[in-house]
Amino acid sequence: VSMNIMRNYLADSSLQKHLIRQLVALQQMLKGAGMDFDIEYPASDNDTRLLGAFFKQLRAAMGGNILITADVGPESYMENSLGHLEGAVINAYLNWINLMTYGKGANNGMELMRKTVQEYVNKGVDSNKIVIGLPFYAKATWLDGNGKRVPFIPPYSYLVGKIADDDFVTDTLSFDKPGAQPAYLLFNSPRTIALKAKYAESFGGVMVWSWRYDVVGRHSLSDAILKSMNE
Repeated sequence: VSMNIMRNYLADSSLQKHLIRQLVALQQMLKGAGMDFDIEYPASDNDTRLLGAFFKQLRAAMGGNILITADVGPESYMENSLGHLEGAVINAYLNWINLMTYGKGANNGMELMRKTVQEYVNKGVDSNKIVIGLPFYAKATWLDGNGKRVPFIPPYSYLVGKIADDDFVTDTLSFDKPGAQPAYLLFNSPRTIALKAKYAESFGGVMVWSWRYDVVGRHSLSDAILKSMNE
């Protein structure tokens, strides 16, 4: 959900009440376990306060038996230093947060993952509510024939057919499109995914974007997660 859209609803008390009524009605109709909110991205302290008030009122309306979760990212995704949500809001009104630490850059994203986890630990978030996101894809941009920069977001299932044994060691794959940024496709190999999953055992576990991007066999990322849990 775009924060620009959410902001319009949350800043108006009558619109916010309407939104919450609609969400409760949707939940009752679907009879699901709960709702997850991927809000990209708060851009001010006021956005953070609006989201905090929203989740407080939504929890009251939903009751305690419905799961309410949110996808959040590093503070570097924002213009302020509060992060997506206050720690007290997460602890009181959310069942858990999914950290969008999909970074696949330096140190295979391990540094970004640890840094983001620490940001939320420092905010006093219950460690059991910190779920660590794992990337089953790569992301880059390149210049098409008209000089326009276009995204390229291949799933792991695409990458694995082109990866040599050395690529699994470096977590990089050559990307020879014109004007490619970065010059290599950065991904997480089974080895890296296993390391991240092992680290997540001290917290609330892992989530993946996206399971359907995986493969079966010796290069399976899902298998790497399961094996790390049994070590």
